[in-house]
Amino acid sequence: MVKSYHLDTKNTRITQNYEIMTNKEILNKAEQGERVSFEEGLQILSSGELLDLGETANEIRCKHNPDDQVTFVIDTNPNYTNVCEIDCT
Repeated sequence: MVKSYHLDTKNTRITQNYEIMTNKEILNKAEQGERVSFEEGLQILSSGELLDLGETANEIRCKHNPDDQVTFVIDTNPNYTNVCEIDCT
């Protein structure tokens, strides 16, 4: 079954099978631990306020890591060959 979606960026609403959610409702859904759909995420990224998104993300992070410590992963892809492609001497 194919679902149809309508994104109205002026009114910041997405319609899915006649269900309308505001940006605030989507952020509350995420904050409560519910999965946000692709379309809801697209709505937040295209029409939501960046500071609201950041605040919600920080609140979710604090639930998972209550310490006042932020972690992240540095994605490196080392090349284990001895072929130099940049500035060999």
